[in-house]
Amino acid sequence: MPASQTKRGGARGIWSTDHLLQDPKSKLAKVDITAILKDPRAWSSLNPEQQSKIIALLPNAPTLNPDPENPTVSLPNIPQQVLACNSAFKADIAMFQEDLSEGRLDPDWQHDGLVAMEKRARGEFDAWKEAEMESFWGQKQKLSYDVVAGESSKIKLEALVEAGCWEVGDVWVYTRTFGKGEGQMKVEKEATITSITEDNRLIFRFPDGQRKFSSAAAGADVDTEPISGLQDLADAIIETDGRVKTWRGNNAWKETRCFRKNQDIGSPWEIREIYWARQEESKK
Repeated sequence: MPASQTKRGGARGIWSTDHLLQDPKSKLAKVDITAILKDPRAWSSLNPEQQSKIIALLPNAPTLNPDPENPTVSLPNIPQQVLACNSAFKADIAMFQEDLSEGRLDPDWQHDGLVAMEKRARGEFDAWKEAEMESFWGQKQKLSYDVVAGESSKIKLEALVEAGCWEVGDVWVYTRTFGKGEGQMKVEKEATITSITEDNRLIFRFPDGQRKFSSAAAGADVDTEPISGLQDLADAIIETDGRVKTWRGNNAWKETRCFRKNQDIGSPWEIREIYWARQEESKK
C-alpha cells in the first residue's frame, strides 16, 4: 500500500469516534474541550435533531424540537449558555479527560470494572472479607496518622512479607502531592505485586509515565527490581512519572494503600501497626 494511503488510514483511525472517546492517546485527552464547545461552529455543525437531543440532556432545559416548517433552522445554543456559568459541567469535563487519559474508558477496563461491580453486588467478596480481613485483622478501620509508629517501626518490610501480609496480585495505590497552588502536582499510580522473591522482597509492575492505571492501549508497563523498602517503590514511581526532578523521602508507609480483590486492606503503615500489636499480644 502506498505511504500516502497508509497515512490517510491512520488519520481516519485517530479521528474515529471510538478512538476519540476511548483511547488514552486520544487528542481529546489534552485539548481545551471547553474552548471547543464554546466555538459557535461546534453547535452549528450539528443538525437540529442532534441539537434537540443534546438540549434534552441538560437539567431544567426547555423542550425544543426542530421547526417542522423549516427543519434545517438551527436551535438556540443553550448548551453554550450553560457552559459559561456551570462549574460542575467544567469539572465533569476535567474528570472525563482524566478517565480518558488513564485508560478507564477503554472497553476492556470498563468490562472488568462492570464484572467486579456485579460480583460485589452478588456478595461474592463477603466470604473473602470474613476469611481474609476480619479473622486476620479483627475489626478493621483506618488508623490515625497522628499516631507515632514507635516500636512497630523496627519491623521491616521483609518481615511482613514473610508473615504473608501480601500476596501476588495485590494492588498498591501510591499517592503523593508535591508543591502548592497552581504549581501543585499529584503523583498517583497503581502498582501490582507480580512476584515475591525467596528472600521476601516484592516485585511490582505499574504504568509508565504519568498514567495511574495500566492499559494495553496506552503502552507497556514498568517492572521494578526486587523491592525491600517502601521508599524504594516510591522513588521508582516518582522517577517514572518524570515531573518531579528532586524530592526527599517522606513516609511511603502512609502514602500507599493496599487492595486485594478490589477490597481495601489498609496502608502498609496500618498493616504493620496491627501486625506489631498482634505480635505483642502473643507474648503475653
